[in-house]
Formats: sequence, structure tokens, C-alpha cells
Amino acid sequence: MERDKALYVDANSQFAVRPAGTHEPADNELLIEVQYSGINPADVKHATHLGIVDTVLGYDFCGCVVRTPPKGSGKFSVGDTVAGYTPTSMGRSPRHGTHQPFLCCPEDMCFAVPEAALPRPHAAALTTVAMTAADAIYNLFGTPLPTAAPSSSPPSTPKPLLIWGAASSVGLCALQFAAASQLWFPILATASPSRHALLRRLGATAAFDYRSPSVVQDIRSAVAASGLPLAHALDAVGAAAGPVAQCADDPDDPEKTVLVSATFQPDARFRLPLALQHRPFHIRLPGPEAREIVVPPKPEPHWRAWEALRWAVGNYRAEGEAEGGFRLPEVRVERVGAEEALELVKGVAEGRTGFGKVVIEHRIE
Repeated sequence: MERDKALYVDANSQFAVRPAGTHEPADNELLIEVQYSGINPADVKHATHLGIVDTVLGYDFCGCVVRTPPKGSGKFSVGDTVAGYTPTSMGRSPRHGTHQPFLCCPEDMCFAVPEAALPRPHAAALTTVAMTAADAIYNLFGTPLPTAAPSSSPPSTPKPLLIWGAASSVGLCALQFAAASQLWFPILATASPSRHALLRRLGATAAFDYRSPSVVQDIRSAVAASGLPLAHALDAVGAAAGPVAQCADDPDDPEKTVLVSATFQPDARFRLPLALQHRPFHIRLPGPEAREIVVPPKPEPHWRAWEALRWAVGNYRAEGEAEGGFRLPEVRVERVGAEEALELVKGVAEGRTGFGKVVIEHRIE
């Protein structure tokens, strides 16, 4: 993408390419030259669904530190390659958008990129989806972190887990986090048949075609064969018509089933995982009676998820199928102009770009 362009959404949720601005970081922020910006559906949907407008688009990035805070932690130096994600909220500053040549990011939302194992485009695609999946698996489902010390007591009884939409980026991260815990069995996953072999390699016990008219019954049969109820299920894609709840052991009893959806669901039984929790943010909920709310900070679950992200970074394997590793199986780098980049951002939000993550390369002079 051109060095002097930014992808912008205005106050009326209209998307456009604009000249890039000059940004001054806050006292706790790094100034970063963007090398790659990762695309997420949230880049568009936070504007159209949550009222986060009049700002530069984008959350995920990888780039080079060009200025550190005068009273910073000393964790980063000028010239370091870092990745991470940036804050969200109504009234979000344009300096926090990632689809532009320079951005500002709080120090505690970045990590140093171990380039021997984690390619920069992959680093630019990782943070939001990994943090969302980590909140689901480690906070909402209560799974022990992969960094936790081994227990001296006998392992607890394995628990069946369903990940609907396991070939999505959030689903792939959740699958690998769940497999690393060795707590969940069987791990049941849905995706198109062409992705089933990949899901099994990454830890799924069984995979099902989500388009099959018998998929709900097939999953319920697999759960029954395990001899244990399906008490935990993640909808990683926001499936319509409630098939995830139908697969649960007792979908009418929320006390027996933990249902989580990566997107907002009108069904109140579903809990929503969050990628960012250590600072408050302000959003406008969708619906005919739209209302604005402030989501309060929850530092403890945020830093538990961040520890899981750090584990994923430290165990990243971009190539091969090393046991115990973590990876995004498909990261596509797009070397396009700003107008084409904006269409890619819209395409990801609309589900038109296919399997894997899409990353924009920024031209560095």
C-alpha cells in the first residue's frame, strides 16, 4: 500500500482512502512504521455495528519502532521489530489505525517479533484472533494455560468440546489452544470437508461438514459415544439458526452448557469473548433499540489471554507440523494499492476472501 495513504471510515460509516496524517504518540505509546497490517472483519464491522467511526481502520500490525516513550518501560528500543494490536472504542483516535504508514500503540499491546520462527506477515495477522480464542478457551471455558506447571494430581476427566467453524482464524487458534491443554476429549470440529485433514493435524478428534443436513445429529451421536455431556461449545464464526446450541447436551438449561460465540448473538445463552479487556471501551450495541455501553476493564482475564498469546508466539511454527507448535496455516500477503486494499478489507468483512488470513504489505522507502 502507498506510503502516503490511509484507509478511513467517516462519521457516517462511509469507507474511503485518504491522505495519511501525522500522529503524536501518547506518553505510554510507541511510534511505529507499519510494514504489514493484518485484516480482520472487525476493521469494518466495528464501524457498522459498534459505532467506532471517524478513524483510521485496522487493529493488527507488524512494524519497526521509530520512537519510544520518554518515560517508557525500556522494553523496546528504536529499530525493534514489534507486532500487536491497537485500542478500540467509540472516539478511537486515528493514530491507532493500522492501515496507514505510521501508527501509535501502547507498549503493553505490543510484543517483540522472534523473526527466526515468526515471519512478519504472520505476526501482523496473529494478535486479535489469538486473543479472542484465548479468552474463550482460557477464561470463559476455564482451561489451564499451556504455561501452567504440571499438576501432581491425576488428570481430571476429559471433557468433550465443540468448535463450530474451526477453519476460521479464531477457530484454528481455539483448536490449537484446546489441543495444547490435553484437557478436552473428544474435540469435535466443523468445517468444509477440504479442511478436515488440517483440523485433525491441529488437534481435532473428529471433523464434520457444517453443510450436512445431519450435522447436528452426527455431533450429538459423537458426544453420546463419549459418555459425557457436551458442556462447552464455541461458535467461532457466528453461525445462523442456532446449530451450536442444538448440539449441546441440554440447550435449554444454561446451567449445564457454556456457549460462546465469537460474534454478537441475540441468544442470551451465548457469551462473547473479547480480544481486549485491560482497558475500558465504549461501544454502541446493534439492534432496533441500540444503546451505548461502556465495557469495564477486566485486567486479570486480559493478561491470562496475553500469556496464552505469548505462548503461541514462543511456539510458533510457520512451516511443517511440529508437535506442540502453533501456527496460522494460511497467511496471504497482498501487495496492492490503497484502493485495492480497501476492497480487501471490505471483502474480509463480507466473507469473500476465502480461507486464511489476509495481510497488506506497506511500501517502505
